[in-house]
Amino acid sequence: MRKLIITVLVFIIQLSIGQSNNDWIRGYGVNFSTYSGDTSFFGGEVEDIIWRIKKGNKLYEYYPNGNIQSISEIKLNRSFISINSENIERNIKEYILDGKSKIFYENHAEKLVAKGKYNNNEIVGKWKYYSPKGIITEISYPMLLWRRSDYYDTNNTIIKQIDRINTIDGTVEVKEVKFNDKGEQIIYNKTLFTKIYLKFTIEYMVIFFILMFIRIILNSIIYNRENNTNLSPIYFFAGPYVTKNYGHSLISVFTFWFSNYKDENKKMVYFSNTISIITLTLFFGVIIGLMVSGEI
Repeated sequence: MRKLIITVLVFIIQLSIGQSNNDWIRGYGVNFSTYSGDTSFFGGEVEDIIWRIKKGNKLYEYYPNGNIQSISEIKLNRSFISINSENIERNIKEYILDGKSKIFYENHAEKLVAKGKYNNNEIVGKWKYYSPKGIITEISYPMLLWRRSDYYDTNNTIIKQIDRINTIDGTVEVKEVKFNDKGEQIIYNKTLFTKIYLKFTIEYMVIFFILMFIRIILNSIIYNRENNTNLSPIYFFAGPYVTKNYGHSLISVFTFWFSNYKDENKKMVYFSNTISIITLTLFFGVIIGLMVSGEI
């Protein structure tokens, strides 16, 4: 089973440099910061090479050889004060991609690799990718749950189609189709259940853990009322200090159904049992769905 981990999503600090294929741009945004009036960053193996410059509402990025890599519209995301180890105060302004963007080949300053738009650092709308000769090789566009890319040969005939979904683990290809004289050939195609799960993994995890937390709190209240106690559902262990609610914490976490309870707890028990049903359905539903889909 694919390991489910809630991670803090961070913006990508820089775009990949020097690739001639189209994959490096797909799904990437950028955080660009300026401070104390500075409008450029220095990077690469040679410290004196300018590789990122802000001019007005546009961000200019350069290859190590000095050729333009990309020109993208940006917008201010946030600003804050930073004080370094030398107690120097800097006014940091952080920008993200938002608007039209053009990416160029490394050795051909005027030849496009791709062009399209960003919205809040996310690729949106239609993107077109080009060969060094200026021929369209790919058109990428959004679908309901995924992003589809159509690939073309030199005669502008579609030869391949790939669907991708952005997940917490990166971009995942969920379908590939090839076209030839015999027609359409499906190389692979994940089930609709898998596609929905990949698309909404974060939302699923957030809902699941919120329901689990609510259920644990409710169970703790019910057990405290049933046993005339005042224990916390959270068990603490800090060196020599250990709380006395270890057993209470365990039963609050692992009780999924109440059958015997006082009348005063009836409504709360119904609520807890209902949440338990929903939580277990979400948990086992995903596992069974992925097993049926062949993912685990």
